[in-house]
Amino acid sequence: MLAPYKGRVFDPCCGSGGMFVQSEKFVEVHGGRIGDISIYGQESNPTIRRLAMMNPAIRGIEGDLGPEHADSFRRDLHPDLKGQCNRRPDIVVFVNGLPLGVIELENAADEDATIWDAWNQLQTYKQEIGSLFHFNEVLVVSDGLQARIGSLTASQEWFKVWRTIAGEETAPASILELEVLVRGVFAPARFLTLLRHFVTFEEDRDRG
Repeated sequence: MLAPYKGRVFDPCCGSGGMFVQSEKFVEVHGGRIGDISIYGQESNPTIRRLAMMNPAIRGIEGDLGPEHADSFRRDLHPDLKGQCNRRPDIVVFVNGLPLGVIELENAADEDATIWDAWNQLQTYKQEIGSLFHFNEVLVVSDGLQARIGSLTASQEWFKVWRTIAGEETAPASILELEVLVRGVFAPARFLTLLRHFVTFEEDRDRG
């Protein structure tokens, strides 16, 4: 959150709590009150977590860092902290604390479930927990076998199969689409390259 005037401030890898302190300073500079924001976070390193608890405390900022240290990738201590609605997406991909990717999965064992049920679920998330998508760059839907990738505003027709892992040749048909997509897109170096060089923004002339 770049401009926390009010509401919840959540940092899934909060370090020593610097973002919390800066949020408090931002609110005060803009004429708000410390009580206008609520602090939530977690940190995997137990020593650094102690600093994260101390830094806000000595400034009079109350926060919830969960009951213990934990890695947000492996164990989310705040699974229900999703705006005004209790929603929990299947997988959220964080980079430096920013939720840049969301992966929604349907049960492959359910004969009635399709990847488009997952797409419809993403549309529900957009309506009910829109703040999750403020920094989003990639959306993925899958039923465990089939998988499609698209952008935040893409309709179903623009969610496409990802066909390569290393980018040099088409992956063998024996590899599941979901595996090809995850390995091909979310390998750290490749994902950062995609974000840096293959994301464009269209100008909206109606909004100026």
